[in-house]
Amino acid sequence: MMPDFRRDLHYTLRVIRRNPGYAVTAVLCPELGIGVNTTVYSWLDEMYFRPLPVPEPDRVVAINRAGGPACSWREYRDFAMRLRSVSGVAAVIPKETFLDVDNVNDQIYAEAVSANYFQVLGVRPSWGRPFQSSEDLPNSDPVAVISERVWTRHFHRDPEAIDKSIRIEDQWYRIVGIAPAGFQGASVPLAVDAWVPVATYPHYRPQLIAASSSAGPGVFLVGRLETSRLLSAVTAEIQVIDSRMRQQQPKNPRFKNPITVRPIAGYTWMETQRGLRPVATLLSAVVAIILLIACVNVANLLLSRIHWWRFVTNETIWHGDVPWTRSTNPRAGIAFNPSSSHPRPGR
Repeated sequence: MMPDFRRDLHYTLRVIRRNPGYAVTAVLCPELGIGVNTTVYSWLDEMYFRPLPVPEPDRVVAINRAGGPACSWREYRDFAMRLRSVSGVAAVIPKETFLDVDNVNDQIYAEAVSANYFQVLGVRPSWGRPFQSSEDLPNSDPVAVISERVWTRHFHRDPEAIDKSIRIEDQWYRIVGIAPAGFQGASVPLAVDAWVPVATYPHYRPQLIAASSSAGPGVFLVGRLETSRLLSAVTAEIQVIDSRMRQQQPKNPRFKNPITVRPIAGYTWMETQRGLRPVATLLSAVVAIILLIACVNVANLLLSRIHWWRFVTNETIWHGDVPWTRSTNPRAGIAFNPSSSHPRPGR
């Protein structure tokens, strides 16, 4: 086996040395097509198929409504109490905001979440603790969990970062936990760097403190199915609750579309996937055409090579000067005859 491999390798290197341009072109054409396809399909995998980096990701579902949030904050509290087919439902509001640490200001993505957010996703902070149920109240002490990226950039991975203060917009928060490496929140594709309770977020806290009938901000929902529950059963239960909410507020524009439930794979929120679907379709068609062109180019190179061999053979036989002799070694094929006056190909 090894002598055969050595002969094959020696023959391959000899062909490459005689025709380097042909060899490089034959290698680069498919490599270019494969490289473009790998890049695009990696992005498509992230958009449609990649699960969240959490324990048992197949049990995590997105509960949302086409065109916007699933419900308001106050409706979420009632919604979560009625559900029996999920082990927990968490509220999520993705936000683009500013983080201030020791007078260093960064533009980041944050998530205003319910206190049970980390428990529902099954994520435990690498340092510190998750939120507590008492921190869901608007008069509670503002606390935050930061990402490992923020911990590394601003605190140089110092465990003493726990209990230090950061500012998000005009609100100071005390750090109580540091998210594990690789966890970037539930709002894929956003890379979230901070999590704070909805009740203490600067924009929403005044609404929730005020003694009024305000429904509060609109929230997206993430749930975790009970082990023995099927997605169809959960969907049916949620749709029953949703129909009651829509009957109670028939003129509420938020309830124009029904709630949908789907496992989280790829981008979390349906609107994001729907908005990028035309781009994904176009890119899929483009990369398929690029790969086809690369394959056609390689095939043309091989055909031109075969045509060249046939042309040289026919010309030399016609003129009666055969520069090729067949070797006794079957692997060597046709070899050049040094006694011929015909020039060696490629020279």
